[in-house]
Amino acid sequence: MNFKTTIALAVLAVVGGIVWLVTPWHRQATSSSESLTVLEHQLKPDQLHRIEVTNDGQTVVFERGSTGEWTLPGHWPARAAEIDRLVGTLTSLQSRFAPIPLANSADLAPYGLTKPPVTVQVKTK
Repeated sequence: MNFKTTIALAVLAVVGGIVWLVTPWHRQATSSSESLTVLEHQLKPDQLHRIEVTNDGQTVVFERGSTGEWTLPGHWPARAAEIDRLVGTLTSLQSRFAPIPLANSADLAPYGLTKPPVTVQVKTK
């Protein structure tokens, strides 16, 4: 192989690598979905005020008081390590898929969501 050919191939490889890094066509497309916006930008640990977890018909409610500590109903203090782990998990959720908007009366069976094992509702500022 000629030295000029080697240089040309090296330059072509470098330019191709730069184009691949700079152009966004190979990256995951971002969606303007409201759900993704909430997950990515609005759900922060300091903005949560109430967490309601429902599992098998039993509901546990955590509320953040004015001092910033999480409490159970009756103003019983929650375990700090466990509630911090729950808040961290909820506020670090990321979706790999673009959500599909559904009407409130939509049939959830095709999506496997007729009876979710756990339901979590959060209240923010």
